[in-house]
Amino acid sequence: MLQKISTLPIEIKKVNDVTSLAIKSYNQWNAQKESSLEFVTRESVSQEFLARISVNYIRHNLTKYDNNIQLLCGKIAKQEAYDLERFLVFTEIAKTYPEFANECRRQYLQKHLLFNY
Repeated sequence: MLQKISTLPIEIKKVNDVTSLAIKSYNQWNAQKESSLEFVTRESVSQEFLARISVNYIRHNLTKYDNNIQLLCGKIAKQEAYDLERFLVFTEIAKTYPEFANECRRQYLQKHLLFNY
């Protein structure tokens, strides 16, 4: 499984103003929840929040991350493969969108430390 994950091509689509797309996606997702919070704008939230939703948007919408994770369902060494996939995707996001490199590192380490301790 780890071999399969490590050989999957990781393509990150590069788009202009990914943060605007992330805000729009976040607001659409949030509007569907029963306990809907206020909509966000660039001005209403911190730069850290914008980086977080931007990286999440890239990972889930501009890569095949979700499809690759589906391949892991019910497989042996699933957690190790999931961790490798996350590492590879975050690495590529950071290369393609260097302005989000710190957020990629933060998100990876947050999940990695949760799963490994």
